[in-house]
Amino acid sequence: MVRRFVILLALAGAWFAAPAAAAPIGSGTLTLSFDRLVADDAGVFSAAFKQEMQERLTRIEEQTGVSVVLVTAPGIQGADSGRLAEAIGEKLQGLGNIRKHWVIFLLAPADRVFSASLSVKDETAAEAIQNMENEKKLELGRRIARVFSDAVTPGLKASQWEAGMRAGVDAMERYLGNAEKSAPPVEAPAASGDVT
Repeated sequence: MVRRFVILLALAGAWFAAPAAAAPIGSGTLTLSFDRLVADDAGVFSAAFKQEMQERLTRIEEQTGVSVVLVTAPGIQGADSGRLAEAIGEKLQGLGNIRKHWVIFLLAPADRVFSASLSVKDETAAEAIQNMENEKKLELGRRIARVFSDAVTPGLKASQWEAGMRAGVDAMERYLGNAEKSAPPVEAPAASGDVT
């Protein structure tokens, strides 16, 4: 039996969905469209950035087996961005649009919220995390939050959406590259919170 493990942390928060895929938001649902691994329903990415990210994320997916998805949403109506990101990832994976290991970067610029959620569906990795002492889990979470805070937050605070998301992809690519060089990944980073 394969176990799945997701860690949600506070950092900076948003959300994402697929065409014909909806996620609960406030008292209704929100459906966003996407082109493979990039969705920009908030309209904050240039065509060149979307193309660059599409190619880069496809390469990361092919090299690591992890789907990294960038999404912007017009707003999340006060929904819990971390839980929303997790639900979106589950929905996309259930539809077969992404691999079993995934990372969702969700940005709601109007709400100034960003979230990142990563799911590891590897029994050994999931067990390793579940068996960690609580203090070690907290330290892992703090370390991951620092990485994202240092990389992503400055761009997002300055309303430099592309720079912030690119920094997040850079950080995740480094993380996945380092995990690949060592044993199977045993960390499942995720983060969410306000950009302000």
